Amino acid sequence: MAASRGLGDTIHKVTTATGIDKLVNKVSGGSCGCGARKERLNAMFPYKGQSTGKTNKNQVIGKIKR
Repeated sequence: MAASRGLGDTIHKVTTATGIDKLVNKVSGGSCGCGARKERLNAMFPYKGQSTGKTNKNQVIGKIKR
């Protein structure tokens, strides 16, 4: 398994390992928006040393205040 880039990847790993992802897909009819949610969480909460390639809100605010 690849290293987690952020919180979204970790949540994805847990839900896959426990089978929650299959249950959610069955109940929701296929697409629950999990991929987009995972990417948003990775951008909002990246692990140290990991670059998401995206600008987060704090980076923008920091540049505005300068």
